[in-house]
Amino acid sequence: MILNCVVIDDDPEALNQITSHIKRTPTLQLIGAYTSAREAVRDVRNGHVDVLYLAIQMPELSGIEFARLVPESCRLVFTTAYKEYAFDGIKAGAADYLLKPISFEDFQESYKRVRATFDEYQLQDPIERDRCLVAKVENKFVRIDLDVFSTSRA
Repeated sequence: MILNCVVIDDDPEALNQITSHIKRTPTLQLIGAYTSAREAVRDVRNGHVDVLYLAIQMPELSGIEFARLVPESCRLVFTTAYKEYAFDGIKAGAADYLLKPISFEDFQESYKRVRATFDEYQLQDPIERDRCLVAKVENKFVRIDLDVFSTSRA
């Protein structure tokens, strides 16, 4: 299975480096590359993005802030020039992080880890994973949160 990727980095050199690594990886397909997080918001939220390579430090919207807008099914890989920011990325839900400059070998190692988490996520039962059901009621779709219901009896 080929995974769709998007790269967001305000540094054009880093953006080109990551996109080059993606193009060298047969099971990744680049569907977007942006130097502005604001420009990428709509495409990432509405498109089918499996892996997002995202710089942590950007001028208008940080990678940490951007991560809150990304669907849970999307795997995040934060990229940073500063080792101390890596922990912030992991706390924000990243599957992995890469320190700049990014060698092809480091990129491939990261991709193996990300691919494993993606495959594991795909194997989960969607009802258990999302903890919800969607039902059509009076011509409208309604989301039913399963955590509201308890299986224990008093």
